[in-house]
Amino acid sequence: MVGSGPRSLGRLLRRALPAVTGVAAVVLDAAPLPDAAPDAVAPFLLVIVVFYWTLHAPELMTPLVTFLLGLLFDALTGGPLGLTALALLLARGLLSSRQRALMAQPAAVLWASFAIAAAAVETMRWLLATLYWLHPFRLEPLAAEFALTVLSYPLLAWLLGRVRGMVPRIRHVSGD
Repeated sequence: MVGSGPRSLGRLLRRALPAVTGVAAVVLDAAPLPDAAPDAVAPFLLVIVVFYWTLHAPELMTPLVTFLLGLLFDALTGGPLGLTALALLLARGLLSSRQRALMAQPAAVLWASFAIAAAAVETMRWLLATLYWLHPFRLEPLAAEFALTVLSYPLLAWLLGRVRGMVPRIRHVSGD
């Protein structure tokens, strides 16, 4: 069984790929924009990663992983801890109940479903931040971030699909 150590480690690392791609998305989302564009908006990559892995590997993008990624995002961006985690968990919960049906749909339907999920997450984050700070924030940056996020989905989903090829498939044992 000496040979099973590195193989087991490799398998464990491959199973961690959804979480690793989530951390990469958080880091990119939290990275400061160039000084020349202080008011610029960027796509919210974390919501793409969570949506993708919740559909394609829900056993690896668990509620705990989703929560921790949201918490990490809030910690790195200086937002109220738990705000993004809560929004992602609620969207994940809605998505999980429709996972099988969505997997059978063409890419255009997945993209439209993502747009709905992203709108829900963005709206919930805006609403929770407004309630937390008792200050209604402008909707224009939210709309721009949403549009960039939806437009970024096909490319990032394609890249995540390439990564998914490295993730081992979970085999379920039948009850017989």
